[in-house]
Amino acid sequence: LAYSVHINKFVEAYQDIDKEGKAEITKPILKSTEEVEHSASSLSGGLTKMVSFNIILFILSLAVALMFFFMIFMLDNGSKEITQIVRWELYSSTIFSKSLEALHLVAHIIFLNDTQANISSYSNFTNRAIKLKNLQNILTQMKSNYLAFYSGTDESDPVAGFDSTLDSFAIKEECILPDSINDFHDTYRCESAQKMYSSFINLIQPILIDPLKYQGIIQGNEPSHLIELMNRHFLYKLNKIVQRFEELIGIQNSKMNSEAIIFLFFGCLIAVVQFIFCFVIRRFTMETFYTVLALGRRIPPHQIVSSRKMKITFLCQSDTETELDITSISQNILHNSKDAVIITTENLIIEVVNPAITDILGFTPDQLL
Repeated sequence: LAYSVHINKFVEAYQDIDKEGKAEITKPILKSTEEVEHSASSLSGGLTKMVSFNIILFILSLAVALMFFFMIFMLDNGSKEITQIVRWELYSSTIFSKSLEALHLVAHIIFLNDTQANISSYSNFTNRAIKLKNLQNILTQMKSNYLAFYSGTDESDPVAGFDSTLDSFAIKEECILPDSINDFHDTYRCESAQKMYSSFINLIQPILIDPLKYQGIIQGNEPSHLIELMNRHFLYKLNKIVQRFEELIGIQNSKMNSEAIIFLFFGCLIAVVQFIFCFVIRRFTMETFYTVLALGRRIPPHQIVSSRKMKITFLCQSDTETELDITSISQNILHNSKDAVIITTENLIIEVVNPAITDILGFTPDQLL
């Protein structure tokens, strides 16, 4: 844009030249063995196109930045969702494994009949009291994971409502019970995993309170229904829940991969378009530069001196100060002009000369200054 502003100054200064001067300057110029007619109008058109392409390039760069932002945003949401699913899977897997441990300990508590006269040798390091304590710890861990799974924690949301298939196993009832129930099995066979956990705890509590009544034998309603509940219902639903979490993680990974591929495709597409626009901008920049250079070389010295805008453009001269910028396009034109240029004050004191003086007059710039 700075380059465009500088070229525009040259165009404005060029407009101050009279028609005869323009006609003399814009005669066909030989360039690469082809005659090209340079004019201020074509220069302005090329400059406008270059500015337009720069604006488009900026918009494309902004689009890339926004696309990158949205990619980071979506990947962050995807990773958070996977993290949440992994937490739920951990809670449900812990309930699954701890329920198996609890069932194993219940069997030990019933079988370890400490009232027998002959206490086996293994009772020296394990007995019913130890197993009861271990079972209490297992149930405590199950409860904490159950609450985290269904009620949520500071780091995890409740599982309800996240996935309909998951809700069908974890929350919703499998079937509708009739009003009259004759078999205790009917009370839990249609329950969700959430209510089966409560039935599981309710069946264990009598064994914890009075394990002696079973006399070292699996008998009675509580042990048999506990085994039935675990083997045919509770573990089945917990296993289905864990499997569904694995499916959800796979679905989320596939979704993130698809989004990454889409962003990659559009990113590559925008990169190719940016490359094309950069190439076009370079071409217009070179064209305008060589046009300005060609026109500048043809401007007679008296036109530069007589025009205020020309002096400002070529000599960087304002009403209050004069600065020479040899790296600018204007100074480059003056320096490379084949005509001898001598600029003096009103008192005929030489201020500026160009290297062509040496070829034409034989004096070096230092000698004249």
